[in-house]
Amino acid sequence: MYQHQDWEPVVLHKKKAEPTETVLRPKSDPVNKKKVDQNLEEFKHKKVPKNISESIMKRRIELKMTQAQLAQKINERPSVVNEIENGSAPTYNHVHVNKILRALGLTLRACTSSSGALT
Repeated sequence: MYQHQDWEPVVLHKKKAEPTETVLRPKSDPVNKKKVDQNLEEFKHKKVPKNISESIMKRRIELKMTQAQLAQKINERPSVVNEIENGSAPTYNHVHVNKILRALGLTLRACTSSSGALT
């Protein structure tokens, strides 16, 4: 009736694992550990420059928008807009800044002056 079907059982076998060589790693040097522990260098995240945050705030007020309205327009949380305007954003996220600038009709060049470097 079903001539095209194969009713023979199929048996699968695992391949035998080949022995692998163990890699010996050198023991850590205590001198290097001291250097790492004594490294007191501070790393800071880039923050939104003051002139950009002030330009955003001024333009938003000119358009008579609240932070919540702007956040809704760019589809972000109001806290994102608040942190960018206050300069207290934990990290500089250019995507959020560009969304805000686009929504307000600003350009990055118009916001930055000679001191527009990221801090």
